[in-house]
Amino acid sequence: MHMMGRLILIASFSVALVPAQVLPPCAEQVSRFPAYSNQEVAPQFEARFELRRCPWSNLIRVLQFERGAKRPAVDFQIPDSTRATYHSFNVLVTQTVGGSGSAVRMFWFKRGKAQEIVEEDAQSNFQIRVNDKGELVVEVPVRRGRTGPGIFRFPIEVVLHEQPGR
Repeated sequence: MHMMGRLILIASFSVALVPAQVLPPCAEQVSRFPAYSNQEVAPQFEARFELRRCPWSNLIRVLQFERGAKRPAVDFQIPDSTRATYHSFNVLVTQTVGGSGSAVRMFWFKRGKAQEIVEEDAQSNFQIRVNDKGELVVEVPVRRGRTGPGIFRFPIEVVLHEQPGR
């Protein structure tokens, strides 16, 4: 009987390791958005946003590739409960739902370089407009208990201007 207990323990241990070894990578590309309109390079080398679905984990990876890069400068995971996605050249906005509210995340490039992600908890859907300065304005109705909406401005960059010496 003592020997039987050991066999069960070994069988349980080996079964617990199998799923971790067979999980597929998050390689399924759902969407690809170029960040600039004037990139004369192969698509896999342009500055861009990519969304990849991870079906085994219920996540979506948001990737930002800078021009010429083989690896993403930003690799961020969001829940696969996307309510809305908006793209305009160098700015990508996503909204995911969960619980009593949602999260709005803004990904962007400035002069071809990936910038820090901006996140805001929201009570309802975000709104987007372009102001008279050519900025993309994202208005996020914030959750109860906070004052006023979150207003975020991003300069729209339609073309990527080459830096001297590049």
